[in-house]
Amino acid sequence: MPTAKNRPDFLVIGAMKCGTTTLYHDLLSHPNIFLPDKESNLLFNSSPSDAFAEAYKKSSSAQLCGEVCPDYSKLPDLSDAIPNTKSLFTDSSPRIIYLVREPLSRTLSHHRFVSSRRDTRFPTMAPDINLCLSDHPELINYSRYAMQIRPWIDAFGIESVLIVRFEDFIKNRNNTLKEIFTFLGVSIDHFSTEQNQIHNSSDSRPVLTPGWQRFIKTTFYLRFLRPLLSLTLRDKIRALVLPKPSSDYTPPTAQTRQDIIDQLREDVIELQQIMDLDSPPWDLDNIKKP
Repeated sequence: MPTAKNRPDFLVIGAMKCGTTTLYHDLLSHPNIFLPDKESNLLFNSSPSDAFAEAYKKSSSAQLCGEVCPDYSKLPDLSDAIPNTKSLFTDSSPRIIYLVREPLSRTLSHHRFVSSRRDTRFPTMAPDINLCLSDHPELINYSRYAMQIRPWIDAFGIESVLIVRFEDFIKNRNNTLKEIFTFLGVSIDHFSTEQNQIHNSSDSRPVLTPGWQRFIKTTFYLRFLRPLLSLTLRDKIRALVLPKPSSDYTPPTAQTRQDIIDQLREDVIELQQIMDLDSPPWDLDNIKKP
């Protein structure tokens, strides 16, 4: 019996609220790609090679194995993903995919997502973003895409990294997926990339209540129930039994929007240089209000 792979062929490292869940579902539907559950955080395991071997034990030799986890681009809060990846790749490099989104929109979506949660994995945020920026630097830091991707480039080389704009992915999903599949080296023959569903919108994602979080950590669920449920069925069950996010939300003032943009302007210029673009990936001075 062949030994399971103990390291990923590729990683989708984020960014949070930039379409990683939708991309996860698209990748999962490719017959030559194998993925564990999204946000498994395998690189944070005390023994990443054992964690990946366990996660990939049901993969076939013909499949490319990866992981999708936005927690891998949350510097400076979570910082051991890169050294743990380097420990797995002493002789080669994984493919790294990083989704980025117009940074003001990402920041606002991040706040709306977390402030509506009852999820203990996230800090408590007031529904008024105008009161949150100083107390929650992650709102800005996770939108500093150049800062987040630079250490991955330094570790594995620019040729190992594909940066994908969320706007391109949503506007032309078919062509963007072809670009991603080509980067990964998997065939696009006989695979339909005509996808329409958008997953994990902040306005519609069910709230993970404390009771539900306790239930999905029980031995009964992990060992007996979960293996019987497909990802699609699990999503449908959550949508049926869990509450929707709170609509209690205070939008940013014009000054708050400008403060966010001013803090991110330098990073956007650096990202332009990394992506080798003739102009910035977004015109920060002409962002339309949602």
